Amino acid sequence: MSSPWGAACRDPCGDAWTPSTRTTRRGCAAAVLNPSLWAPNAAKEKPRYFPRRYAIKAMGRADADFQSVVLAIMRRHAPELDETAISARVSSGGKWLAVTVTFVAQNRAQLNAIYRDLSAHEQVVWAL
Repeated sequence: MSSPWGAACRDPCGDAWTPSTRTTRRGCAAAVLNPSLWAPNAAKEKPRYFPRRYAIKAMGRADADFQSVVLAIMRRHAPELDETAISARVSSGGKWLAVTVTFVAQNRAQLNAIYRDLSAHEQVVWAL
């Protein structure tokens, strides 16, 4: 298949495409040619059912108060949080602390608010 520019172009999946290509066996050419597919589309997201158990992990320096910082942020959004739902693990070098909190998430907005607050805190390196 050739394009107006000469030889066929290749997309990241290795499929040949032209401006008239709509899809390929893997759908890659369509994504290259359709900018609306470049950004995540909430309408195409896999449905999540709430309430459901959810685990959030936050990583930060292994300071004495990091676990309490994560717990305080989580309690703002999930006041019914149980102490037994928290686990912490120090990295092999002892520099980092990963805190995992398992709780019952009520909706997507609650999860987004938790991630937003965790990510905004100066002691949190990343939240997953």
